[in-house]
Amino acid sequence: MTVNMNRIFRYVAAAAILLTACSKFDDMNKNPYALYDAPAESFVQPILYNTEYTLVSRSYDLLSELMQYSVNYNTEVTSQMNYNYSITESVDASIWLGLYPQAGNAEYMLHQAEKEDNPAMKGVALILKTLVMSNIVDAYGNVPYFDALKIALQKDTLNYTTRYDDMKLIYADMFALLEDANAAFVKAEELKNSGEIPQTDFSALCDYMYEGNVEKWRRLGNSLYLRLLMRAAMKVEEEGGVMDMSGTEHPDFSIVNKIAELYDCFNSGSGDYPLMRDRKDAAVVGFSNSNSALYTPFYAVTSGNWNSVIACETLVNEMYNAKKGLADPRYYYYFTKPLGAPTQLFKSNLDAFLAKNVSAAGNSKVGRYPNGNSGQIGNLKNADHYALMNYSELLFIFAEAGQRGWLNISYPVVKKLYLEAVTESALEWNTTESAGSEDMTKFIGILSDEIEADNALEKILTQKWVSMFWVGIESWCDYRRTGYPVLKTNGEAADNNYILPTRLRYPADEKYRNPVTYQEALHNWLGGTNNMRTDVWWASTAESRNTRLRGRKELKNMRFMKQYIRLLPLLLSVFIAGCSEEQPDDTGEDVKSIEVSYFYDGAEVKALPFNSSSRSVRVDVKVNNQDSWWNVESDASWCKVFDEQHRGDGGFTLNILANDDYSDREPATLTFVSGEFRGYTMQVSQTGNVFIVNKLFAVGPRS
Repeated sequence: MTVNMNRIFRYVAAAAILLTACSKFDDMNKNPYALYDAPAESFVQPILYNTEYTLVSRSYDLLSELMQYSVNYNTEVTSQMNYNYSITESVDASIWLGLYPQAGNAEYMLHQAEKEDNPAMKGVALILKTLVMSNIVDAYGNVPYFDALKIALQKDTLNYTTRYDDMKLIYADMFALLEDANAAFVKAEELKNSGEIPQTDFSALCDYMYEGNVEKWRRLGNSLYLRLLMRAAMKVEEEGGVMDMSGTEHPDFSIVNKIAELYDCFNSGSGDYPLMRDRKDAAVVGFSNSNSALYTPFYAVTSGNWNSVIACETLVNEMYNAKKGLADPRYYYYFTKPLGAPTQLFKSNLDAFLAKNVSAAGNSKVGRYPNGNSGQIGNLKNADHYALMNYSELLFIFAEAGQRGWLNISYPVVKKLYLEAVTESALEWNTTESAGSEDMTKFIGILSDEIEADNALEKILTQKWVSMFWVGIESWCDYRRTGYPVLKTNGEAADNNYILPTRLRYPADEKYRNPVTYQEALHNWLGGTNNMRTDVWWASTAESRNTRLRGRKELKNMRFMKQYIRLLPLLLSVFIAGCSEEQPDDTGEDVKSIEVSYFYDGAEVKALPFNSSSRSVRVDVKVNNQDSWWNVESDASWCKVFDEQHRGDGGFTLNILANDDYSDREPATLTFVSGEFRGYTMQVSQTGNVFIVNKLFAVGPRS
């Protein structure tokens, strides 16, 4: 990443009037440049506000559409629709460009806290750095990390080029940062108790979220730690169960055991890792429609553009069902009416759906985002706060961990955590309700009746998806990590090979600004292209891939059944007329009659060469007979095929394990199979591991 100092600090919010206090945040937030001598505490509110501003902006369109909360029919703005996986370059780059400056601010805040010898502010800075960088790395995968933020410490305008770091190594460092943050708060408390410092808290004017309450910051840090531990747990378990912490000053550890340790602290209310205790500890960032320094990203959005975003039927069906009396107390804070549109439709079919669902008075029956107008319960457009992390998320995490057998708790306790999580989420949105109200009791009773030990994992993660509405990129991360909720991804207008994007693409200008390390990133883990189909590190598990496949497989089965029902009378007449004749076996194909072509990243291929890194890639298959049922088999354990059986054109996911040996692997052979026919083989090769020496270009002296 090559970054100009003026650019990375364009949105930095420290200003000259903040040399001694944070009483002028309005001016601070508008000032485009930073003063290097601003006190550490003065960075807190600007980082929080600008980080949430970026995340909630993408919750509104990108994440809400990808995760089937909403559908956007405004083609006047762009014909590329996020819900169809056709994402513009500007949207791809938005999280990168919005959050890297805040990561630089957090790095400089950390530098200032260390200069001030202030352990409490050091702890806050470490949390903010991890919060911001975790969103960047989880959105893009391998990104500039270890050297990238050093530019924030350079007092000049020269350029700095840095490598793209491995995501697993970044996660190890983020775990270390959060351990260090927890330890820093302990040190601050010890200094206060010994009389060396008067207090640990800092100015409430610098922190609109927690008003400078260091205890709440510590609880947030450990709760964020739990979130990231859960993110990595399935992958680390698949790799052997131990998180490699080499490169940090912390020992290797079992992630599952660490989650259990945090649960014990949570459950007992004591221990080394205090976590959020209730809704009052939630990390919510304040906004205001009467203060220009605190406007929401949607303050100036026109009503036409705002109302072009409509509810998606996937979410509506999970929250509202009149037949069984299901009425989720959160729903009208999400959308205005309990009717949603199908996702991944061509525009003509979406227009037809909207035209069909109009009342006699000419009003649309389809739900829109609420904007606080008369008769609307919610106000997403100009809300007074949006969440970075809610208390309910902890309960969902512990419920999932318990169901996976990672906590020493029984299923009844798992169910209790699950129902508490949903209750807390409902009350986070609907503050007019209470846990014991009639409506809440009925709602929770329906969920209680539907969950069983056999379906608990899916129920927990599906309700967590409902709860993570507009909470950053969390539901997208959970989907990639677990495959839940099961979402259809191969609608009629779906792009990206019918794969819900597994990552955002690097900004388009990176290949010009940072050509050497950008190309290394592409070829080291992305298979040579800046695509949206390669799994990020923690999402590359067999369980996740297989569950995500259900979104394509189940829809195909439904389509097949509809076609079968339509053809049933004809099939019966054929059977009656010709039942005495021997019917041909349609499970196989004559060698001469079938033709197969393989395509990778849009180009036809006869072989697939890869380097030593692990990866998950999509291979498309075209056949000349659209009635042929087929699948592809691999003869090598390091090269696995994941996908269902296909009929006609389709594709499969190829999972390549890392080659830790220094010798090339023996090539794997992929074989096309259709009934008795086997042929159209393709070779997959993988080179041995090599040492790569990165050339580092530094600006200024290095320690």
